[in-house]
Amino acid sequence: MEKYDIGRRPLSLLLGWGEGTVTQYLNGDIPTKQYSDTLKRILVDYNYMTEVLEQNKDKVTDLAYSRCKRAQGFYKAFTGEFLFNDECEAWLHGPVYRNIYNKYKNYGCNQIEENPIDFGDINLTNDEKEFLDSVIMNFGCYSGKVLAKITHIETPWRVTRKGLGDHEGSNRIIDKKLIDEYFNGIKSKYGMLNISDIRDYSTDLFKKTYH
Repeated sequence: MEKYDIGRRPLSLLLGWGEGTVTQYLNGDIPTKQYSDTLKRILVDYNYMTEVLEQNKDKVTDLAYSRCKRAQGFYKAFTGEFLFNDECEAWLHGPVYRNIYNKYKNYGCNQIEENPIDFGDINLTNDEKEFLDSVIMNFGCYSGKVLAKITHIETPWRVTRKGLGDHEGSNRIIDKKLIDEYFNGIKSKYGMLNISDIRDYSTDLFKKTYH
């Protein structure tokens, strides 16, 4: 898990196992040969781990709450409009929308255990639902640590924090123009025709982070 910075529960879900399976093994239970072989293969075979992520991205969604910047960026790239008006701040470990942070900060590094959001309770268009679903599917499978590393590759956060130390806090606002230009560039670079094409970008970022 340390190799890929993924939690026990998300890894269990990605593999199609019970939520507590990996935790049980780490606590001393002996896995079956099939499960043991799977875990060993993940450890030594990066391509297999990538395949698992691609096939099971829809099984882990709790981290979707922090995917707002990508939803904002890709929505602007595809529609010409921003999805919401909130400002994004360039914090030490990555971009943060303060209102979302304030809502979930009491969880700390623990899993968010609230009931899943029902889109029927939110006034969203079909296009907005499609964008959010795609961002959740393609980025919600990664742990917070992986997403922080991915964020540090992306231009808007890096440019906004220019001149700050590696361990220096900041509440600088990431200019929406930076977000717009960056994600329009990504859309062109990867030849994206629809929002489902962001999976290529997601996979590429993961590879760059761990190679």
